[in-house]
Amino acid sequence: MRPEPAAVRMSTDPVRAILWMTLCTLSFAGTLVATRVLLETYPPAEIMLFRAVVGVVLLAPLVRLGASRAALRRSPGGYLAAGGFTGLGVITFYWAVASVPLADATALNFNIPIFTMLFAAIWLGERVDAARIAALVGGFAGVLIVLRPGAAAISLPAISAVASAAIFAFANIAMKRLGRDDRPEVIAFTMHVVMVPMAVVATLADWVTPRPADLGWVIAVGAFGALSYVGLTRAFALAEASAVIPIDFLRLVWASLVGMAFFGERPDIWTWVGAVVIFVSAYGAIRREARMRRESAPR
Repeated sequence: MRPEPAAVRMSTDPVRAILWMTLCTLSFAGTLVATRVLLETYPPAEIMLFRAVVGVVLLAPLVRLGASRAALRRSPGGYLAAGGFTGLGVITFYWAVASVPLADATALNFNIPIFTMLFAAIWLGERVDAARIAALVGGFAGVLIVLRPGAAAISLPAISAVASAAIFAFANIAMKRLGRDDRPEVIAFTMHVVMVPMAVVATLADWVTPRPADLGWVIAVGAFGALSYVGLTRAFALAEASAVIPIDFLRLVWASLVGMAFFGERPDIWTWVGAVVIFVSAYGAIRREARMRRESAPR
């Protein structure tokens, strides 16, 4: 019999989970600052390469290389999908961040849980009922509020922010399957390993030689990115998603503060209204899924 993944055997600790999730959201804000600065000089694909390489270096001490190689041999397609979709999601999100206010891009990214639920129904055969459809409709309504079609032209970067949420959802589906066998740290490290060669290929046509003066920002984008992922996986390992997801709304708060403090951006009221609609839809769906899992679990 295959041994139960170590992550499943971890004790429940909601307080620590909330602290890890808070760290994740703060790290996300740090990533936004470093990304926006680097985007002034480097293309999104190259910044993704910076993030992947630094992430590999920083995550390596957390895992045994043998465990990573075994995971890659066991599920090569799964890691290729998880790493590939994560890398593509990063690139599309960074392209959006280059032109869209940070608060808007962050608000639109709150659709990730809703897209994940939709794709789980399509590819994992999970059931779609009225409550899930309501969550999808609510998320889409929130997107329309943020984008306000008709009030202003919808830009390609804004569409890219929505697309990045869908792409990250594909990565979540792949990671959900990988999580049946591997620990969160192994998944995070191995995904970064897979992303490195993909990022190299993506940057060949538009390479900009890094400047020594930018080394600090290069390290920052990778360090904050890796830390945010570790915080997220640790939070989900210590408590149910419904317990920690509300903390994810802090991402919008930090993104707004970062935009105002560093880049002179001021999100309008519709960004907050749309973000709340998206978030409530996603949170309601997650709480319902958690309740259904508890009710169906063997007693």
